[in-house]
Amino acid sequence: MRTLAEALAYYRLAAQAEGKSPKTIAWLTASVGYFAQFLGPGVELGAITGQDLRRFIAALRESKKYRSHPYHLPLEKKLAPESIASYVRAVRTLFSFLHREGIIPANAMEKVRVPRTPRKLIRAFTEEALKKAPVPA
Repeated sequence: MRTLAEALAYYRLAAQAEGKSPKTIAWLTASVGYFAQFLGPGVELGAITGQDLRRFIAALRESKKYRSHPYHLPLEKKLAPESIASYVRAVRTLFSFLHREGIIPANAMEKVRVPRTPRKLIRAFTEEALKKAPVPA
């Protein structure tokens, strides 16, 4: 196994055999696919470093929302921090899997931190809003 594309195919088969959810497999392969596009075709698996993932993160921070969506035009808004973190988690998950399987001698991504996402405060219902809410039958 030499390329990232071959590693993704290997992961897909192993994940299916382990009974992982089809949505989980699709999420990881699509997310890592964006990383593979960023690196360029035919990149050698052993040549990928943590610095490549950091460059990917920096590029994602400048990327527009829906930049390569098949059915939606790109927006002027940038990608959400949660989306960027999701891409990074997918890449890290794949490289952890490859290391566990003995395909790569070391996980180059383990030292790359997942970018922080803003904490969202969920507002509690007011007592007045609760009194107005319909009572289930």
